[in-house]
Amino acid sequence: MLSSNKLTIFAGFNQYGSTEARTYDSKLTDQVSILDFIPTTEHDAIRNGVSTFDCWAALNAALTSRNFPYSRSPSVYFPSGKYLFNQAIELKEAVRLYGDGSGQAGAGSALIQFPAGVMGIVVNHAKVVVPKVPSLRD
Repeated sequence: MLSSNKLTIFAGFNQYGSTEARTYDSKLTDQVSILDFIPTTEHDAIRNGVSTFDCWAALNAALTSRNFPYSRSPSVYFPSGKYLFNQAIELKEAVRLYGDGSGQAGAGSALIQFPAGVMGIVVNHAKVVVPKVPSLRD
């Protein structure tokens, strides 16, 4: 029987290419589901494709909810359903948006929908400054 105290797993996990060990708890925070940021009263309507809920604020909350310290790109999962966005999604960093399905008939899929006149997903690359690495000649 487990106590009501938080159970922390100290088993190690090493990300490929990294020498830093992590706990499984920290690994599990690399991605989030957008449904965690949408009222539960909207979940069935989203799954059935009839929701009119604007998911824009929920996506932004999902992207800022975690300090993604080990992942270069925050990941947001979209379960099967239709997600309405009344504003363009502007991504300023490497972000992974992924969901269920492949668009094939009979398969549950995630659909991100924008009304007419909304640009959709905009990727705004910030200027990256690469520091000069000293060479043997410097």
